[in-house]
Amino acid sequence: NPADGRRNQIAPSLLLRDTEAWAFVRDALLTWVRENEIDHVDWDFEYSVWADKGGTHVNPIGDFGPLALADFRTFCGIGKDIELTPEIIKENYSKQWIRFMNDRMAQLCGKFRAALKEADPALVFSAYSGYQCEETHSFYGVDWSMLAGKVDMAICGYGRRAGEIKATLDALGDTPLVVGDLLVPYRAEERAYPTYTSKATFLRRALDGTGGVLIWTFNTLDGRTFYASAEVSRLVAEYENMFVSRRPAPGFLTAKG
Repeated sequence: NPADGRRNQIAPSLLLRDTEAWAFVRDALLTWVRENEIDHVDWDFEYSVWADKGGTHVNPIGDFGPLALADFRTFCGIGKDIELTPEIIKENYSKQWIRFMNDRMAQLCGKFRAALKEADPALVFSAYSGYQCEETHSFYGVDWSMLAGKVDMAICGYGRRAGEIKATLDALGDTPLVVGDLLVPYRAEERAYPTYTSKATFLRRALDGTGGVLIWTFNTLDGRTFYASAEVSRLVAEYENMFVSRRPAPGFLTAKG
């Protein structure tokens, strides 16, 4: 039903079980990857754990149906005699629901990744969202500590809050982190003067993460950004071990401020 996308979505509780619904999604993923020779799949997940209906930013795994509520009771050890509604959960079990929803997203990532690797073991499966912080857990529905090992690559942006970058790296462990830079305009109808990513910004972002740099969006890239990308890529290639390990040689960093 094109008028109501929610009617086309499958309850996440069914996808997390060995059901016909999961078999359908798994087969669709395998077919899509093989027919289109997909080599990188990214799940851009930026959904509030409370956005289960209405609006334009509907959480694709958000629902308060009977299966979800039963799973939530089990997850938190809540007795069947206690009434649960969206309002009661938000009032009395807010932290538990956030963690429950973060866990569901992570479990689905693990299942999607396993299915995609069946189609092509070399395929890269990544997730994109905000940096590790309480806001990301609730407003974007992601806890990176739950995704470590369930994605091949984590992608975050934009902005550069050093504490949150460190928290994200700590949460991910050995999972590579790609950080981003936002160029404007990224909407075709806007007429703002195009920005670009300088060599300094490229280098800073390459040092911030462990998996590369994301630039959004390709539409407005010009020679300045491409040149900066080439220059920094050449430098990173020459000192790749230092960038990947995030352990600069003693005395390498001398600039202050």
